[in-house]
Amino acid sequence: WEPPTNEGMVVGYSQIESYSSCNDAKLGTFLEKMGYSQDDMGSTDYEQPILLSDSLLGIKYVCLDDGSVDVNEYALPIGYAASEEVLGSLPECTTAGCESYQEEAKALNTAYEDQNPFEVQNAFVSMILGEDVECFKPLAVTQTADTDLCKEWTVDTAGQDHVYAYIDTNDMEHSTLTVGDEVLGEYNIWNSYYVFDIGNLEEGQTVKLEADSGYKLHDLTMVASFVDMDAFETAIGTIAETGFEPDVVNDGYVDGTYTATSDTLLFTTIPYDEGWTVTVDGQQVTPEKALDTFLAIPLSQGTHQVTLTFVPQGLVAGTAISIGTLLVLVAL
Repeated sequence: WEPPTNEGMVVGYSQIESYSSCNDAKLGTFLEKMGYSQDDMGSTDYEQPILLSDSLLGIKYVCLDDGSVDVNEYALPIGYAASEEVLGSLPECTTAGCESYQEEAKALNTAYEDQNPFEVQNAFVSMILGEDVECFKPLAVTQTADTDLCKEWTVDTAGQDHVYAYIDTNDMEHSTLTVGDEVLGEYNIWNSYYVFDIGNLEEGQTVKLEADSGYKLHDLTMVASFVDMDAFETAIGTIAETGFEPDVVNDGYVDGTYTATSDTLLFTTIPYDEGWTVTVDGQQVTPEKALDTFLAIPLSQGTHQVTLTFVPQGLVAGTAISIGTLLVLVAL
C-alpha cells in the first residue's frame, strides 16, 4: 500500500483520491462520513468502490490492481435536482433513511454502532429526493473472537450481492484486515480502511482483524449491510432523470443548458467555495452550500444557461501586489 496520489492533476481527470497539505476540510469530513477513509493526514484514500455513494458522487471509472478498469453504469452526472433538505447538514441519523435502518440493525446486531456510513448514505440519497429511501439494509453480524490481538466476525450475507462491512478503525495502526482467505489491507499511519466489500462469504469464512507483532487492538465493532438493488435502481433512476450534463467541464469553468421541470435546487458535486461565480441566463446568482460541502444553484422552472467560473479568493489582490512590488523594484 502507498499513500494517496494526485495523478489526476497530472493526467487531467477528476479523482476522488487526493493528498494535499491544504485539503478541503469540509469535503474530507463528508467523504469520511461516507465511509471512504479517515479524514486525517490531509488525504482521502480510495480503496474500493462503494456502489451508492460512488453513484451519487459521479465516480464512474475505477482502475483495478490487475490493470483493468471497472465502469460504474449508475454514475450520475455532475449535477441533478435535489430537495431543499440538502441545504441542511448530514443528519445525526434521526431523519429519513436512518430510523428504519436503526430499527432493523439493532434487531440483528448485539453490538450496534450508531451513525455508521450505511445510515449516512441512506440519509444522503433521502435528502436528495426529499423522501425516506433505504438503499442499504443491515445484515446479522456475530463476533467470534475478541482479544487484544485478534477481532473476528461472521456475517450472514443471505445470498446478497453488493455486501459491505464497516469497522470504526479511526486512529488505528499496525494491523491487518482479512476477508475470507484474502488479505484485504493493512492499517498504518496513512491508511484507515473504513467501508469494505466482503462479497458473499462462504460458510465458515470470517472477517478478521489481527494486530501486528508488538501491538494491540482496542475495542471494535463491525456492522454489515447490503445494497437493496430494487430501492437503489429506483432512486438512482429518479435522480438521473433530472441530471445536468454540461457542454463544457474544464478546470474552473462549467457551462451548459439545464431544464428544470419546476422551481428546484440544482445540486452539484462541485465542492463549495466562495471563489465560484454562478450565472443563470447571464445574470449572477448566489449559490447555496449543500450538506455543508457542495455547491447548489436555485433555479426557476424552465430552460436555463448555467455557467460557473472559478477564481481563487485573493488572486486579483495578490496579483496586483506582486505587480506593484515588481514595479517598485524596477524603479529602484
